[in-house]
Amino acid sequence: MVTYDEKKLLELTLAEYEGIGTWYEYLVKYRIFRKLKNINSVLLAGLPEEYGLASDILLFAIHGIKVTVIDDRKEKIDEFMNLAEKFGMKENITAKLLKNFKKLPFKENSFDLVTNTEAIQRIPDCKNFIREMERVSGKHVIIFSPNGYYYSHYLITKIKTFRMKEFVSACSLKIAGKNYLDRPPWPAGVAVSSNISFTQGSKAKERLELQKQGKKDSFFISTTKKIFTFFTPALALSEIFYPSPLKEFLSHMFFIHMIK
Repeated sequence: MVTYDEKKLLELTLAEYEGIGTWYEYLVKYRIFRKLKNINSVLLAGLPEEYGLASDILLFAIHGIKVTVIDDRKEKIDEFMNLAEKFGMKENITAKLLKNFKKLPFKENSFDLVTNTEAIQRIPDCKNFIREMERVSGKHVIIFSPNGYYYSHYLITKIKTFRMKEFVSACSLKIAGKNYLDRPPWPAGVAVSSNISFTQGSKAKERLELQKQGKKDSFFISTTKKIFTFFTPALALSEIFYPSPLKEFLSHMFFIHMIK
């Protein structure tokens, strides 16, 4: 059964003009976040480099949890806050613009959860950044990073990646969990939100422009979208049952969960 939060994640993804891949990523992250107990404050330390706006973090705000967002790009912060306002959650969110991430402007143990989503690869000194995330967290630190073993990252998207062992060695807190995530079984670029489909990488702006022009999907594309949209929540179960030897090479990202 699809939960209220899973349906809301789809709404948020559509509002970003992102595709099924982003929605699936949000779903697998949601399944990690929802296991956390007694979370009253969240720090999103850095917005994504390209794909989406990390709008899955807005689920915390929906449930009345205070969210603080920091980033060094004003345009990204504005996009995130506009999305929050559109969904009526702006009052639970504080946004701060930083020049860099060398020193986070918060006291020790300021947040119950400190996280980011595929933002760490653009931080110059990522090891120092991890230490700063650990410092300002009072309970949990969860890092999501692009997986260096996944072929698409080094052949297509060309984004900077890491291997899990690089981060494990940089973590000083106790590691409560780590795993590979996000193995969508559909073709790249299937966009449920507009009229560009099977495109390479994130094409949110292009999708929005074509939607404004009233472009229509073919019957094949339209049917494919409906099928994938219907089955996507159930496919997240593959995060549990996927054959372990393949996870390292077929996963878009990995996560490391630390606790104090």
